[in-house]
Amino acid sequence: MRRIVSVIILVVLLFSMCQQKLSAEDIMEKVNEVYKDIKSFKGIAYIYIKSKNKTSTSEVKFEIVRPNKFRVEGDKFVTCSNGTVIWVYDKENETIKIYNYTGFRPEVDYGQFVENMLGNFSFKLVGTENLNERECYVIVAKPITDELKNLTVTIYVDKERYVPLKFETKFKDLISIMEYKRIDLNVPINQSEFEFPQITDFLK
Repeated sequence: MRRIVSVIILVVLLFSMCQQKLSAEDIMEKVNEVYKDIKSFKGIAYIYIKSKNKTSTSEVKFEIVRPNKFRVEGDKFVTCSNGTVIWVYDKENETIKIYNYTGFRPEVDYGQFVENMLGNFSFKLVGTENLNERECYVIVAKPITDELKNLTVTIYVDKERYVPLKFETKFKDLISIMEYKRIDLNVPINQSEFEFPQITDFLK
């Protein structure tokens, strides 16, 4: 019996040591791996931008079906892709512009940021923090080249799902924050959300 207990304690200790050795790079690689397995996601994001002379805030609703379908709606615009074309509806002017889809991904598609940062940034795990009732790793990322030495990105990664819940970017006088107030993964999304509408659909 004592031998069994000793083995259990040893396994627990080894598991605990492995958890402690998880590096910031390991976490970001895991974030990228999880993202690749996500088929769809939707939610609400808060975007805050502050420069020397201007501050702006916005809240957007988004629905994304990877790799090329999305719908993002904010206060002034609706941007949507059906995988072939992108249409942008201007709410203030009640106009629609249409573009060929060429691989564009909306700002709320966090995967593009993670992909671009891996190999181009160094990462440091600085602690953990609770964000929107989710326990998160807090990681500070900096470019590995001196060209953007004043750039710092702080990333809050959900410890359970390995999904970034917040990006806080600082570069000289510019501060940019994108925070997911809600993000649901691998949820069913009606394909009609990505169909091209008539402008009268918005004016009803």
